[in-house]
Amino acid sequence: MIFVGNLAPHVTRDDVKEAFSQYGEVFVRMPKGDDGANHKGMCFVKFSSPEVQVQVMEEQHHMEIGGQRVRLDPAKPKKKDVCFLFNEPLLINCSPA
Repeated sequence: MIFVGNLAPHVTRDDVKEAFSQYGEVFVRMPKGDDGANHKGMCFVKFSSPEVQVQVMEEQHHMEIGGQRVRLDPAKPKKKDVCFLFNEPLLINCSPA
């Protein structure tokens, strides 16, 4: 999973999917902003395989989405926010309700 930072306020989940579409199917998680904004200026993108993720990190280090240069880093979830599903970490709140 890749952390994408410095997203412009107008960028949508579909914009991010389109930006990475050349790498196959992607899943985008875009947390809502605390003030009700569309997003927090960042998102997480999951690719079909770890090899594709490595390829993206190597090829897209100067990527722009929505006319603004974004930051790409390997996602590093906070320990308290990690659950596992099929041996894959999920970035969700795992606390019991």
